[in-house]
Amino acid sequence: MVRCQALAGAVAHLAPDSHITFAMESGAEFVSGFPVTGPSLTAADVLVADVRGESVSRRDLDAFPGLVVVIDDGSDRRLAADLAFYPPVPQVQRLDWTGFTGDWYAGFDWVVLRQAFASVEERVAESPSGQEAPTVLVTMGGSDPFGLTAATLDELGRHPVPEATYHVVLGPAYEGPYLSALTSGLDVRYYRAPTDLQALMGRATVAIASFGMTAYELAAMGTPAIYLSISEDHAESASACEAAGLGVSAGMDPSAVPEALGALLSNPERRAQMGAQARSRVDGRGAERIARLMLDRA
Repeated sequence: MVRCQALAGAVAHLAPDSHITFAMESGAEFVSGFPVTGPSLTAADVLVADVRGESVSRRDLDAFPGLVVVIDDGSDRRLAADLAFYPPVPQVQRLDWTGFTGDWYAGFDWVVLRQAFASVEERVAESPSGQEAPTVLVTMGGSDPFGLTAATLDELGRHPVPEATYHVVLGPAYEGPYLSALTSGLDVRYYRAPTDLQALMGRATVAIASFGMTAYELAAMGTPAIYLSISEDHAESASACEAAGLGVSAGMDPSAVPEALGALLSNPERRAQMGAQARSRVDGRGAERIARLMLDRA
């Protein structure tokens, strides 16, 4: 939903006369001001498919008469696309593109983020000594179904970082356990579905996050990050961000977080380098790039 909103906004900005409709299984009539129709595909010049599961098939896309664009799709739907876009993850290089006649793009330039991340002001530079009390952001997504928030706080409670303040974000669908018992002795502040998550990212010395779109948002903010993954597939994707110098992957092991956090907090030079590298690789303009290419091709 977030990616589609960002891309629709970019198209509307570049081509104000465009008519954009969201096709989805939803009772909503509008999404970000754009009308919503049912999940069946309707006639249009361009179809952007950012879907999972079987609600849309390759046959559906083959039958579409206009330009077909897919976002981050590893299924055989991608073979029916004219344009396909992916984040810079190793799995894309292993996909079999036999029979594909379109163009596919993978890299940080094509990561779709909200418009707010395309106009990020420079982060306030830390002092050379790095002596200010660090702020650690913990954010594990909208619902955290795998309990990463509790597991991470449990480990941080066992291995506390002196003087650190922890800003813990609980998503709107979080239904996990009561957390204060895990954090006795820690300076913890909880935020339930904050409207200023971007500001929290910008103020954080280091972020601990479940790998996903949040990882790229943190990169756009220039915030050094530690990634936790819910699967081996996510861990492999996170390894690409680590290799690019944007953050550190803790794999699927919350017990690895305290050591990784301590290493980053004790090394302000590395944090500064990591933040600068992240900002240089993820500029938040992926939606605009895709929209321009899509409109040109259409």
